[in-house]
Amino acid sequence: MKTYHTKSRCCLAPIRKYGGRRRQCKVCGKTWRVYPRKRGRRLKPFDPQVLVNTFVHHETITQQARNRNRLSKGAFGYHFRNALRRTACLPLVLNLGTGPTVLLVDGLWFRFHHKPWVLYLMALKLVGDNTAWLAEPLLLPGKESAVKWRQAIRMLPTDVLNTVNALVSDGFRGSKRLAVQYRWIHQRCHFHLLAQIQNRLGRKKRYLTDRHLRQAIYTSIYQSLATSAPFRLSRLLTALSTALKDPYCPRRFRMLGRDYLRNIDAFRAYLQHPELHLPTTTSAIESLFKSIRRFTRSLKSPESLSLWVKAFVRIHPLITCNGKNINQIT
Repeated sequence: MKTYHTKSRCCLAPIRKYGGRRRQCKVCGKTWRVYPRKRGRRLKPFDPQVLVNTFVHHETITQQARNRNRLSKGAFGYHFRNALRRTACLPLVLNLGTGPTVLLVDGLWFRFHHKPWVLYLMALKLVGDNTAWLAEPLLLPGKESAVKWRQAIRMLPTDVLNTVNALVSDGFRGSKRLAVQYRWIHQRCHFHLLAQIQNRLGRKKRYLTDRHLRQAIYTSIYQSLATSAPFRLSRLLTALSTALKDPYCPRRFRMLGRDYLRNIDAFRAYLQHPELHLPTTTSAIESLFKSIRRFTRSLKSPESLSLWVKAFVRIHPLITCNGKNINQIT
C-alpha cells in the first residue's frame, strides 16, 4: 500500500523536516512545531483557602497579605484575582439527592452608575431536609420582575427543575403567575407581611386615634396565619374584613389587608401541605445578604459583582433552611 505524506495546511505543499522538532512548507517556507507548547504564562495551583478566608472568615485582602511575609499586597491581589476567576468558572454541583424539592427565591438590589441592578438568588431544599443548596446566581439590570425570574429559573438543570413542587417567595409582582405557570404550590413570606404592618402600628404615637384599629388588624392577620381551626379562621377573617371597611382605617393598612385576603391560600400553604415541610419565610436567603453586602461594598461594576458572587456560591454552597414546625393555634 502506497503511503502519502501529510501536506502543509498553508499551501497544501509537501513538508520537509526542519530540525528535530520542526517542519517547513516547501512552497512558502513557513515553519511550525510538531508538538506545540501551550502559550502564555504557566498557571500555578491556586490556594482556595484565600477565598475561604474572605467569604467565610470575613478577612480582607490587606489582612491576608499581611500574614504572608513573602508577598506584597499587589502580588497577593494578583493571586487572589486568579483564584477568584478560576473558582467562578468551576461547574456548580447540586447534591440534592432524590425526592421532591422546594425552591426559595429572593432578589438583592444594587445600584451602578445611577441605574438599578438586581441579583437573583435561588436555593433548593429537599423536602424533609434542613439544608438548602444555592443555585447559580444571576445579575440583571433593571427592576425585579417575573420575566427576569423566569430567565433565572431556566438556568436550573432540567432534572432539578422537574423535582420542584413548591415556590417560597416574598410576593414580588408576578410571583403568583410564575407559580401557576410551573404548577407549583406558592408559599408567601410571613415576615415581609408582618413587618410592613408592625412598622405602621404607631405604638409610640399615643395621639393616633386609630391605633386600636391598627392593632386589631395586625392581631387578626397574625392569628389567622397560624390557626388550623376552620371556625376560628372564619371569625378572624370576618373581623379583619369589618376592620378594613372602617372609614378610619389607614389606606396602607387597607391595601395590605385586602392583598392578604386575596392571597390567603398562598400565606397558609404550609398548613394545607404539611407533607412538604415548607418554610414560611425567605430568611434562609436573606441571611446571605449581609455577607454579600460586606464583601461587595467596594465593588464598582456589575461584572466584578457577578464574579465575586459566583465564587462565593461555590465556596459557600450550603445554607441552613428549616421548615415550619407547625404548632397550630386552635
